[in-house]
Amino acid sequence: MTKKHTLAALAALTVTVIPLFAGPPAAPAPAPSSDWEFRIGLPLWGGVPYSGDAETGGIASSVDVSISDILKRIDMAAALCFEARRGRWAFLGDALYLRLSDSVEPRGPLINSARLEIEQTLVNLAVSYRIVDEEAWKLDASLGARYNRIGLEFDVDFAPGRIGDRNVDGSESWVDPIVGLQLRAKVCTPVTFVAKGDVGGFGVGSDITWQAYAGLEFQLSSNIWAGLGWRHLHTDYNDGAFNYDVSTTGPVLEFGVNF
Repeated sequence: MTKKHTLAALAALTVTVIPLFAGPPAAPAPAPSSDWEFRIGLPLWGGVPYSGDAETGGIASSVDVSISDILKRIDMAAALCFEARRGRWAFLGDALYLRLSDSVEPRGPLINSARLEIEQTLVNLAVSYRIVDEEAWKLDASLGARYNRIGLEFDVDFAPGRIGDRNVDGSESWVDPIVGLQLRAKVCTPVTFVAKGDVGGFGVGSDITWQAYAGLEFQLSSNIWAGLGWRHLHTDYNDGAFNYDVSTTGPVLEFGVNF
């Protein structure tokens, strides 16, 4: 065998034998996922201020509206929520507009009766991080801010022989820092139990503000979901002659899309 033939044989042997020791070729590494997940919901909130105190311009009254009076007392309500998630991180937001009116009994011997209108605009924005990301349950912690604008208007009827009737109104806007938690636990394939809440204020804006929600979420299709639960919101804010210490509560029916 010539030297040329020997080199050719060695080359062929190398090409044949080395792959046997190296094993099958490695699969290409998957490209890092950069997909975002989005959820948008339209809550139908049946909450009304059912207990508390409201005061502006020297006129103060207790607020006491029952759940059974919701349709008669609420003049307008609208809400929206969203979530944009990438991996363990997410941006959260929700907004609520509520306007209601009710006859009240303001404090003071000179006042015969009054009607109170409350207008509230609330916006929550937060960043959350998924602490636990298991198949059966997930836990998120969030840090954010709550914007609140409260408008109060008293239509006052003074006692006979006193000064004439008049409107007394006032409004306040402020921002509270908030911290929160959210738990999602799978009940069965299409049903998830959801519990979430936050607390904030700490004297920065409100003396204290907190809310809590618990309910069930149903995945109706790959992109459509519905939720049914109960939400409670409490706000205690005081600034001079303006006082708003009211709780808002009620059932929540929500429909949304995810993509």
